Amino acid sequence: DIRGFYPETFDAILLDGPCSALGLRPRLTADGHLFSLRALKSMAMYQRKLIDTAVKLLRPGGTLVYSTCTINPLENECNVSYALKAHQCLSLVPQYPFIGQRGLPGTGLTEAQVGLVQRFDPSSKLDTCGFFCAKLRKSKT
Repeated sequence: DIRGFYPETFDAILLDGPCSALGLRPRLTADGHLFSLRALKSMAMYQRKLIDTAVKLLRPGGTLVYSTCTINPLENECNVSYALKAHQCLSLVPQYPFIGQRGLPGTGLTEAQVGLVQRFDPSSKLDTCGFFCAKLRKSKT
């Protein structure tokens, strides 16, 4: 139940949900403690719940932009792979401009899909913090 909102009523949703923020320099800890693999997996699972809710709210033909400020593939490419498999009404669409790097292989995305997501690495020559974005469209049928 999504209190206060009707299903399939949003034309566009920007889902920039809570994340581990491992793309922010020099943030490698949260509250002074190193992130455990368990904590990172838990964050990715929470984000999947947000994705599921966003898909319910998105109208057919609508756009979902999923973004994080982390370089963790569990929260990025793996969650996009989850979204595409769990919600077959979604497809990745090109982003303009495309100035980041391609996504990481071996994360559940096809080679073509890896080329449709953008990854920004803090060590790249763009000199940005680390973040990720994917643009998805919900089919009309």
